[in-house]
Amino acid sequence: MNRKTSAVIRIICWSIIAVALIAVLILGLNKRWHFTPFQTGGWSYPESSKYTAGPAKLPADKIKNINVDWLDGSVTLTTADTDKLTVNETSRQKLSTDKQLHYYLKDDTLLIQYRGATKNLISTFSNGLSKKLEIQIPKKYAASFREIVVDGVSSDLSLENLKAEKLYLDSVSGDITLKNIKTDTLTADTTSGSLDSTALIVTTSAVTNTTSGSVNLEGTINDIQHDSVSGDLRVLSDICPQKIQADTTSGSILINIPDNPGFTLDYDTVSGDIHTDFPATGSDSHLTYESGQNHFRIETTSGDITVRKNQ
Repeated sequence: MNRKTSAVIRIICWSIIAVALIAVLILGLNKRWHFTPFQTGGWSYPESSKYTAGPAKLPADKIKNINVDWLDGSVTLTTADTDKLTVNETSRQKLSTDKQLHYYLKDDTLLIQYRGATKNLISTFSNGLSKKLEIQIPKKYAASFREIVVDGVSSDLSLENLKAEKLYLDSVSGDITLKNIKTDTLTADTTSGSLDSTALIVTTSAVTNTTSGSVNLEGTINDIQHDSVSGDLRVLSDICPQKIQADTTSGSILINIPDNPGFTLDYDTVSGDIHTDFPATGSDSHLTYESGQNHFRIETTSGDITVRKNQ
């Protein structure tokens, strides 16, 4: 099988997978939803009876993990000159108790749900609440988190001025924006949405997966793993990553890095060109710059590959 035939098959397979993923995720066949063939599902979650409805002011020093599940609106996590961690929401309509956010402080983990548990799937989607969630964290506790998890459907996610050991973000039909974020590990998945970051520091690894959407990583990133069906990847790093592994079916990949002791670039593109500012040597599909101590593996089916030197 030649490369063009293989590429066509790959595009078809990824397209089928993408459609299936979108259908599954939008219908909510994940940890939050329950469907049976003859029974309407709903918004449900463990220990729902222990949750409290409405806004909250909580002792920030006791919270080490935040976990948010949200639908239809936006989620913002940022810092403020406050003593308490505050949780608030806004909506274009008056919210009954069951439609308000629900939260539960379980040990050192703050759990936030879009609404009260319900078995009525239709009411969950048809209310048009379009709620905006805002979590404000006291500045003195902004760097004290072990794990932050935000899972949104039809919701934009925005995080600013925070530090966490682990950061997990999952968005279906919504954009992710990160500004001045520091983490050991970043895992971000988007379906029909982009990821944009500035002043991002990732000390261990950044793992990004997109079905349809671009990814922009700007900051200091040590290790990058990226997989995309349709969308560009742009990296502007203050350091040369030790490892980059990027695979995209339809999209260009642009890597901006400073001068460095060296890297190897193994690449494969069916319909696209390879460009680099570095005086690398080698043959087709393999280039080496200086010592070659850092390792890049980049594959595209349709898209250019560019490695630029930061000025």
